[in-house]
Amino acid sequence: MKFAEEVMEILEAFDLTRSYRTAAQLADCSHNTVAHYVTAREAGSLSARQVRRAQLLDPIWRRLRSGWRGATASCERMWPTRS
Repeated sequence: MKFAEEVMEILEAFDLTRSYRTAAQLADCSHNTVAHYVTAREAGSLSARQVRRAQLLDPIWRRLRSGWRGATASCERMWPTRS
């Protein structure tokens, strides 16, 4: 994920050159990155905020944050110990 300043530099380079590869050389990134941000801008899905993606451990962290009572039993259900 690029910072907003880097994305603006990439888009300005593309607007100046109208070429993914030349803009990539100017912005010091891949031409695929330039294409990604240009496509996102044209689709209107480019935003300044980062979106947090779900992670594998989110259910465990939620359980641990809600309180330690019962957290051990929850972990044992998720990862049963072998006998």
